[in-house]
Amino acid sequence: MMRNVDDSVVNQQWISLQEAGITIDRNALTVALINKMREALTLFETEGLAPFIDRWASLDNFINRPVKLVIGEREIHGVARGLTAGVDYYWNRKVKSPAGLGERFPCVRFRLNRGGRG
Repeated sequence: MMRNVDDSVVNQQWISLQEAGITIDRNALTVALINKMREALTLFETEGLAPFIDRWASLDNFINRPVKLVIGEREIHGVARGLTAGVDYYWNRKVKSPAGLGERFPCVRFRLNRGGRG
């Protein structure tokens, strides 16, 4: 049964796994997620970010693509440089923008720029 979803809460496409014929035991899923998170946190505590960088880069949909950052009323167009290009202590994204190389911006809203402008 498809539930009505509040568009102000979920603002992107989604799918009901139940409607797709996929049955998931929520308790088993929760246990699996918690166990994986514990493994990842332990690895992060002992080795830092290094073990995660290659996987992050392989899954980074924004890297080297034109993006638009929306910070309040301000819009900044640039090219996402990804995690390996550097982030600061607060995980601000590094973006090559017309104003300069490698500016860091907080990621309140960060999306691909469909207009292709970088």
